Amino acid sequence: FTFLASFMYHLMDSFDLSEIFFTMKEWHRLDNVGSITCFCILLVYFMDLQSEYDDLKLGLLGFTIALFAQQKSPWDIHYTTYPILFFVFLYFVILVFRKRKPRYNGKMLLYGGLIYALGIPCFFLALNEYKDYLRMYHGLWHMAIGFGSFYLWQAKIPRGQEVTFKQLFGFGNPRGHVNLPQDDENKMDYELSTQSDCVSH
Repeated sequence: FTFLASFMYHLMDSFDLSEIFFTMKEWHRLDNVGSITCFCILLVYFMDLQSEYDDLKLGLLGFTIALFAQQKSPWDIHYTTYPILFFVFLYFVILVFRKRKPRYNGKMLLYGGLIYALGIPCFFLALNEYKDYLRMYHGLWHMAIGFGSFYLWQAKIPRGQEVTFKQLFGFGNPRGHVNLPQDDENKMDYELSTQSDCVSH
């Protein structure tokens, strides 16, 4: 949802198109809904509820609040931040009233948080589309969120099991993964096949 809405809005904005099924402003509004929902879902991830059902319910709640807020006033910054701030509040409420504390990967949390922090000024500078007519700050905001999210979505992965950008693009293996030599793989396949034959006989 968010990928499609964001792609269509930025495509129409870049080429100054008036309408592709929706107008540019309508795609922009859907993009806002998706983006706000993504931040809410990220906060749900940090809550560490350990229940896919609860994660889904809160994710849908975030989507609903974002949809209503953007329907009310899509260009008012308050209706962009209110849903996210509500989930920040909810996050701390859960931490206070729940005895179990979530365990985070400090390295991933630090990297992602710092990159997000660098992107925040770009977000506010990009609000004035006349000064940022080349959309450079807007683009930097998207880059910061993209790179930061790569780390933050690994904030609950144990240390030593993280995936780096180098590994992501196929230039290395994730830590802990061992490639067996070809001969060993063939030997293992042979042994498994032999065991299977013995069982069948």
